[in-house]
Amino acid sequence: MQTFLDDDDPDGPAPDTVVRSVLRLLGSLGLLAGLAAPLGAQLGPPTMVNVAYGPYTDPTTPHSDERLDLYAHSDAVGLQPVLIEIHPGGFTSGSKSDFTSYLDDDDGIDAIDKAYAAGFAVVSIDYPLAATLFADGQPNPKFPKNKSPRAAHSVRRAIQFVRSKAGAWKLDPDRIFLIGNSAGANLGLWVAMTKDIAKPQSSNPVAQQSSRPNGVVFLSAPTFLDAAHIVMPPDKPAMMSFFGKKTQAALEKPSAIKKSLAASPAWRAGHAKSGTKFSDAMVELNASMPLLGIYKDLDPSATSSSYTFPVDDPHSAAMGLLLREALDAYAEESQNPSAHWTDFMLLNQEPTDPEGGNVTADAVVDWLKAHATTLRRN
Repeated sequence: MQTFLDDDDPDGPAPDTVVRSVLRLLGSLGLLAGLAAPLGAQLGPPTMVNVAYGPYTDPTTPHSDERLDLYAHSDAVGLQPVLIEIHPGGFTSGSKSDFTSYLDDDDGIDAIDKAYAAGFAVVSIDYPLAATLFADGQPNPKFPKNKSPRAAHSVRRAIQFVRSKAGAWKLDPDRIFLIGNSAGANLGLWVAMTKDIAKPQSSNPVAQQSSRPNGVVFLSAPTFLDAAHIVMPPDKPAMMSFFGKKTQAALEKPSAIKKSLAASPAWRAGHAKSGTKFSDAMVELNASMPLLGIYKDLDPSATSSSYTFPVDDPHSAAMGLLLREALDAYAEESQNPSAHWTDFMLLNQEPTDPEGGNVTADAVVDWLKAHATTLRRN
């Protein structure tokens, strides 16, 4: 059996090394057997295409429609855990089922492919885009349209819709995970850092469902969107469009700061809605949300104090560190151990894992399998 701690190293290995070792041990003991056996390396055509998960449509920007694609296993034994993908694109572009940003290896196999091969059903969604320009480059006369938090509300709706279809689609409503890159990762984290909007007594079967995921994988996520943490280059106005602004100066006004903080998962982790004070209820709820973050050039032992703010890269590893620190200061001030993150992990994006030779995509799928198996047992 593998030894997790080296007696010659009093400090032991890095935390992420321990986690990977535990995942490999779980696999060797057969504790990941609750998932379907690998069914193929890459996704084929979707099982269902352009399914409406909400009523919103936009004839001028089709990829703003509330539509999803489903990739399910027709021969699955039992209910399938689900991975909902939220595409990147700076809140203003991108489309579902364009899986080009998820740690693909030299053979083009990425984390989405590998999760599907491990037995997960995959759902990919379109959501309302804050488009300043149309696809043909012409200005959008309705700008600002679909500004924050419109897209985030659609992601919550998608989660509820998928749960409402769980029986018909052979999905497990208690094992719904999100994965997103960049803007998509921000939206996934936003959903994870907000209260459940389920209305169990509603006559609407979608509204009855929980809107909170069972875990989130976030890649290069901007966790703060306010001007104190990010300054956007003039040639990259996506974030300004997301808040319906045309200049950086407009983002620095008090009213805009309030809105940008409300769209910042690291801020929402301890606050309710747009209030200025910490919320004990939100802290306790969010500290237990399973989170796996991946950033380039990440030093997991660093802190956000290693960076100078505002940063000019919304994908900076500083954003992951800020999220990790979001509740820790509160936990220390209140001397409440339960306010510390209980299931939070950051990984450096690298082509290979020097410990085991696995690409980062494999670490993502190992994490998903371990959590899906734990939920299945419980």
